Amino acid sequence: MNKRLQALMQRRAQAVAAMAKIHTEAGDAALTAEQTAAFDAHQAEIAALDADIARVKAAMEAERSVSLVLPDNTRIETGRDLRANDPTHGFTSMADFVRAVQAQQIRGETDERLRFGAAATTYGNEGSLADGGFLVPPEYSREVWQHSLEEDAFLPMCDGQPISGNTMSYPKDETTPWGTDGIRAYWENEAAQATQTKPKGEVNTLRLKRLTALIPVTDELQADGVAVGAYVA
Repeated sequence: MNKRLQALMQRRAQAVAAMAKIHTEAGDAALTAEQTAAFDAHQAEIAALDADIARVKAAMEAERSVSLVLPDNTRIETGRDLRANDPTHGFTSMADFVRAVQAQQIRGETDERLRFGAAATTYGNEGSLADGGFLVPPEYSREVWQHSLEEDAFLPMCDGQPISGNTMSYPKDETTPWGTDGIRAYWENEAAQATQTKPKGEVNTLRLKRLTALIPVTDELQADGVAVGAYVA
């Protein structure tokens, strides 16, 4: 609050308290001439303070309404919505997120928080031309990811292969134990010439696809925030 306005409001409150004290001291009796003069003085002071308070408020409002004048060739750029930095995307729990998705898909109720990490409802892809969805907020998807790194999970058993696109090519060894070609090992006699062999292989191309899990959730389960979080994650 403006310091001058605060001081005026305090003085007004003191004057009102003084007027109330005069009435309390008088009780049921009529005010004396001295009390009447003091009461009228406080009343006049309050009227003057009210005028000053109104002027201060008008000045404050005028300052707020002054338009910002920018120099020529000034550019104003909007930045990234800081709410997108929130790992929960504004949801209080996994259940809150599930309820918002259900309301959007079933009843068409738009939740502003879902637009962070949302896919378009119609976009071209390799499998379906009418697809879309909502990414689980990082705070809750982290729990899903941790399950894939546990000791009994399949992911730690795999080799990591960095790629720059959505396809990769790798050599494939076509040698079989029962075949007669490919790399072979022989027992050689002393000073005998080694038998030359060469690998038999081909190039395979692998197209990467997204791994997705669709989890059905009943109305009763999604109403229980703790239970649905443990069930989905």
